[in-house]
Amino acid sequence: MKDYNGIRQLSLNIMAKITIDKLAEMVKKGFDNAATKQQFEDVKRDLTFIKGQLADVVRQSEFDKLEGRVECLENILKIPARKK
Repeated sequence: MKDYNGIRQLSLNIMAKITIDKLAEMVKKGFDNAATKQQFEDVKRDLTFIKGQLADVVRQSEFDKLEGRVECLENILKIPARKK
């Protein structure tokens, strides 16, 4: 049990000496490597592709409103609704 507490105390002492600035440098260094940059570029490319695919998609709420308007016109014009 003493070893565990000693290791824990050592870890707390090391962590206490890390400043916010040092931590920020460590995080920045993690993002500055080529592999991470490539991963972000891949994600950016995929999101651009997905946005392009969704550009032609109609939202369900818009579709429901349009469907209601068409139904109203069918009723006014006494046109039988087509079954799906």
